[in-house]
Amino acid sequence: MPIITLADGSEHNFTHPMTVIDIAEQLEPNLVETCLAGRVSETLLDINTHIDSDVELSLVTPLHPDGLSIIRHTTSHLLGHAAKQLWPQCKIADYQITASGFYYDIDLPQPMNQEMLQQLEQKMAQLVESDYPISTRQVSWRQAHDQFEGLEEPFKIAMLDESIPRSEHPTLYFHQNYVDMGWGPHAPSLKFCRHFKLLYSEQSHWRDDPQNHRLQRIHAAAWSNDNQLQDYLSQSSVAAELS
Repeated sequence: MPIITLADGSEHNFTHPMTVIDIAEQLEPNLVETCLAGRVSETLLDINTHIDSDVELSLVTPLHPDGLSIIRHTTSHLLGHAAKQLWPQCKIADYQITASGFYYDIDLPQPMNQEMLQQLEQKMAQLVESDYPISTRQVSWRQAHDQFEGLEEPFKIAMLDESIPRSEHPTLYFHQNYVDMGWGPHAPSLKFCRHFKLLYSEQSHWRDDPQNHRLQRIHAAAWSNDNQLQDYLSQSSVAAELS
């Protein structure tokens, strides 16, 4: 049965396998509401992952660097969900986590303008307030391919065909009727994704190749709390004025 060693060096014996969140509830109850994931060595674990062997476990919260990355990852999927609700005909391409948030490339029938950007931000905020449940499922390459074929998402299919070996098991993230793909833990609740700001959009291309299909790249700031977000926006505003 597992012996769990926490970051403070304390060891705890359990009589049966435990999930990360169960361990938090028993050993670190003050962190339950803010626990985003667990870390064992170099591996991040979803809070619902069962641990059945002896490990050294760290609980990841929003103030942890890993926690901020998880929040940005989840918020990028929130953007994709909101975009599909506003413009069902759009196609979702790829996202990238950045030093201040993330960007997401989307295929839209018309160029993104400021009014559309505001609509997208408002829809994301509405979805956050609804706090719908998020579920994740690790699947085979074929299951992921079939999923995105059914959703008619050509860029996700291209990612699988061109970049992901058939032996891999990508993770699918389910936001109501929206499905995205990636690796690693997701925030267990949208309450962690409140502190974002859509910054601007620009033209991009699939795989950053000018010969490929033209896309819209939407840039966003995303942070763990409002103070961090406002500090970033303030610094960005000053930098823009000085440039």
